[in-house]
Amino acid sequence: MPLLSGTPDTSVHLPQNDILFVPKEISLEELAQLQQEIELLEGKTMFAQGRKNETARKQSLVDIETLLQKNPDSIAFGLSHEETFVSTITLIETALDLGRGEEAGKVSYHRDRAMTDQEKFALSLEGKVLESQGVLEEILKGKDQDAKKLVLDMMSSLLNSSSDTNRAESEEFLKEHIRTLQELFFESERISSSDEIMHTWKNIFLHTRDPRMARFFFGSFDAVWEARQKNEFQKREEKKQKGEEYTEREWSDVFDVLWEKIFLTDGYAFDFQKNLTLENAIDMTGLDGRKMMSQWMRVKDSNVREGVDENQSACMQNLKALYEVKQSSPEAPKVLFEQFGITHFARYTRETLLKQYEERQEQKPYGVALFALSDHNGALFNMAMILDTLQNDLAKNGYLLRIVEADSKASVARRFVNLDRSYGQSGGGHKIDFALIAGHGSKESIAFGEGTQERDRFLTKEMEGKGIHRGVETFFTPEAKAVLFSCQTGSAGGIGEEIFQKLGLSVQAPEESSYVAGMTVSFTKENKPVFDVQYKQANGDAVSTMGYQKNDVSV
Repeated sequence: MPLLSGTPDTSVHLPQNDILFVPKEISLEELAQLQQEIELLEGKTMFAQGRKNETARKQSLVDIETLLQKNPDSIAFGLSHEETFVSTITLIETALDLGRGEEAGKVSYHRDRAMTDQEKFALSLEGKVLESQGVLEEILKGKDQDAKKLVLDMMSSLLNSSSDTNRAESEEFLKEHIRTLQELFFESERISSSDEIMHTWKNIFLHTRDPRMARFFFGSFDAVWEARQKNEFQKREEKKQKGEEYTEREWSDVFDVLWEKIFLTDGYAFDFQKNLTLENAIDMTGLDGRKMMSQWMRVKDSNVREGVDENQSACMQNLKALYEVKQSSPEAPKVLFEQFGITHFARYTRETLLKQYEERQEQKPYGVALFALSDHNGALFNMAMILDTLQNDLAKNGYLLRIVEADSKASVARRFVNLDRSYGQSGGGHKIDFALIAGHGSKESIAFGEGTQERDRFLTKEMEGKGIHRGVETFFTPEAKAVLFSCQTGSAGGIGEEIFQKLGLSVQAPEESSYVAGMTVSFTKENKPVFDVQYKQANGDAVSTMGYQKNDVSV
């Protein structure tokens, strides 16, 4: 049965308008023969691809070339009929992969060297596909949704061509038919890794090299994504009204199926596409992708996968955590960023962030976890579960934990001023009972920004300043404690001791380079929190802790 509406059963006569390639007539007998040959070649190419056998790879490409020499119209004929359509699509995509080789797209390796015969064949096969655009356009006008998906997915694979001309032509084709792609995506019941539509978007985002064209495609994706979200919201509200459970997975699914797969694609040649995609994916949550990206790329993921860039891995983890929060509460990410400066969402569990969001208007005794934006080695990504447990233990005794992030002394001051306006005595609430301070440290400093300027860090000599004294008196209770998650800050004569001596806060801090291995909290008879922190060296050895209390007794 022909895919083209109005086509006679015995032969194919394609319409002439705007068609680049017009095949001759083909009888049913010839079609059956062509179907048999294509299916045979399809099996061979898939076998060669699966086995990664170089001899089988070359031979399968030779066999396809022989077919094309015998019947130059076979690609167009194969695409034109339902009997051969799927096999032809599979044959084309597998043959392109085999012809281009495993290194295709990873680097600009086509230039400054001679192309192999297999690569030249891949280019010629791309040409055959592009010549058949008229056939493909007629399919996109039809009603067969699965056929439309296959056509668009095949055309997106041409974006990985070594030919600038072929890439540009496939970009134009996809741009012209973007409405069809949007409609197919909107109508998909759920986001699935097996869906050709998601594979098409992946190819588009990863292989579109013109920045203007890339932004056009992402704008198209964003528009249909917003429409899907409105549709999902309506479904959720209808379920709620009926008292039925409804689990929304869209945000988490699109990360798993699309963004993560893009970031795990090998090759520095894709860095621009990855970063541009990341910016746009952040924009979709209501945050400024470019600004968030500039911060995310300055930190490293200490648990990075092999073969993945440390900075991009940190970006990927932050995006995943951001999407998980967005999944549970659409408004939460923007509020957490604007009110508390939270930028590195992957440092905390989803439950921790959502609890802080839900409790943002509550007036209870509270403490602050102040995290530096800067993190050169990813150490601050390893405290999520410690904070999660601590938040829950504090809640049992009526305390809230409020996390803030800052990148300079000035931004630290702004965070405390904002906290005081919302929750302190200026806002009719409570002063701060404790501060957990996490930033890379030394004996004489705690860093919040990545630079070496004094504005990026707190120094020992600054503890005598009138401004910092006034801030402590304004924002903190007289019995307040400071727990430092910063290397060497508990050294004798160091910044920890100065905070105690000059600012009057009880202090607990490590004497050596260390990480926080555990933390517990207990409470006095007066219901005041007492913290016990386990600091350890990288080799697992315990680190001595210097503690200073108000009665000047070391603990």
